[in-house]
Amino acid sequence: MICDIFKEFHVFNDLSKYKYIGFGSIYFKDFILFHQVLNINEMVSIEKEEKYKERFEFNIPFNCIDLKIGNSNDILPEIISKENYFIWLDYDSTLTSEVLNDLNTICTRILSGGFLIITVNCAQMRKEGMNNNDLKKYRKEMLDKNVGEENVPINLKPIDLIGENISQTYRRIIITQLKKTIDNRNAAEKQKIYYEQLLFFGSIKKSVGE
Repeated sequence: MICDIFKEFHVFNDLSKYKYIGFGSIYFKDFILFHQVLNINEMVSIEKEEKYKERFEFNIPFNCIDLKIGNSNDILPEIISKENYFIWLDYDSTLTSEVLNDLNTICTRILSGGFLIITVNCAQMRKEGMNNNDLKKYRKEMLDKNVGEENVPINLKPIDLIGENISQTYRRIIITQLKKTIDNRNAAEKQKIYYEQLLFFGSIKKSVGE
């Protein structure tokens, strides 16, 4: 689905002129698809697990993939310039301040016509043995810790951190960061940029008893 949608971006530029940045992991499935279908030949895979470096290198399917070992917060500022990017940052973790930092880095520099996807883990925050009131407090404390208290919506309710509502809460936080970054960029540049949301998938797998 993502690949089919991105095909329509040919109205902005030749898709083969885009650079793809992602987290290839050990299988590079997205890299293989986007290279073969979209003809993207400049690709960067960011991997934070240095202990698996040899396996990553062994599994790289194409010579056009540049492997970067390290944290995305450190690598993205080094490799992102004002060019055409197709970026999919598929985080294993929940939403964190590091994710918001990556978002800020990308949206400060990406050219008009760029395409950015962010996916995070929306697993429900829970701790065994807590009563309902303590669990509500725990979930709010964990969100404050993960994304920074200043990034948590002021009108957040306990129900916003339960089940599928978590994905909507994360979306609100991401959109707020996105708007703030773009507003700051537009204030400093003559050529204004805007964003359009094309995709939103929000779901959570529930455990037995939830």
